[in-house]
Amino acid sequence: MPWSHVLLALLLAPVLPSCDGSERLRNFGVVEEGKIYRSGRLEAPALRRAIEEHGLATVIDLGGWDSDAEEWQANQSVADELGVTRYAIHMSGDGRANPNGYVAVLRLLADPANHPVLVHCAAGTERTSAAIVLYRNLVQGELIQPAYEESFGYGHQAEDYEWIAYLADWIDEIGQAWRGGGWIEVVPPVVPRPGEIVTARPARGQWVPPDYPGQPAR
Repeated sequence: MPWSHVLLALLLAPVLPSCDGSERLRNFGVVEEGKIYRSGRLEAPALRRAIEEHGLATVIDLGGWDSDAEEWQANQSVADELGVTRYAIHMSGDGRANPNGYVAVLRLLADPANHPVLVHCAAGTERTSAAIVLYRNLVQGELIQPAYEESFGYGHQAEDYEWIAYLADWIDEIGQAWRGGGWIEVVPPVVPRPGEIVTARPARGQWVPPDYPGQPAR
């Protein structure tokens, strides 16, 4: 084939997505089509792809990039460029966070002004699953068991029971605080601010009084 034909074929070839994995939508799933999505942490090109493909208005990061400041900023830059509001509520990796962190997440997920919204953590397995179980139960009115079983499809293992046991301790108070527009009084409030990192990590033995009857197991 003449070189001119080769060059023409290259010029006319479709532009394919990056093959280095940076655009991969890791552990991506639909919670409510057109409203709420979930995933693991996304590299900046993947975040751009998710925003453009699903028209995202809001991103909630539960700690996906808490140990990588450069990638966290790269994600923030993409959100700023595309006019997306991004919150960072950093939680413990096992999902047992300050329960007011989940109150804050529920408020963001349930507010139509934030839709479409993506919520993610690092793997999209524990923190994100806990948030979606709460959303399914408290906002949508679904039973806990099918909502919990949904998390198995995103990599959660039944033997890693820490966060579901934690939710059993806290779900009533999380629901009361969310519905009442306030906070759980025995733990610090978690007030998300766009473009900033706020912590919802528990300081073990500090944020729950030792004599509190609903205290989750340490």
